[in-house]
Amino acid sequence: MVKFCCAFGCNEKFIKGGPITFHSFPKDETRRKLWESKLKRENFKATNYSRICSRHFSEDCFEREKLGGTWLKKDAVPTIFDFPSHLKTEDNENKAPEKRIILKRENSFEGKEMCNLGST
Repeated sequence: MVKFCCAFGCNEKFIKGGPITFHSFPKDETRRKLWESKLKRENFKATNYSRICSRHFSEDCFEREKLGGTWLKKDAVPTIFDFPSHLKTEDNENKAPEKRIILKRENSFEGKEMCNLGST
């Protein structure tokens, strides 16, 4: 099965022996939800096949050369993304919608007789 990164706008594809590594989502439900929220993809639910590439983790998230490979630390969280401007702020995620002001429309015909266009 071909592996692709599930991050918004990322086109990385797994290449055996390539410089980019691919990582499964945590099995711990709390950490998994944290990773899912960082992706800012509406209604996204990671599956056992979902992967995120190493480009979305800072260098300090990795343990290099552990058992001959590159491994994520247990507390690693993806933080590097190239979001469009409307998704860039963390505040958008939990921000309550602004209250709308409902203006009462005044009927300009109230109290006046309306002309009947059908009769002459």
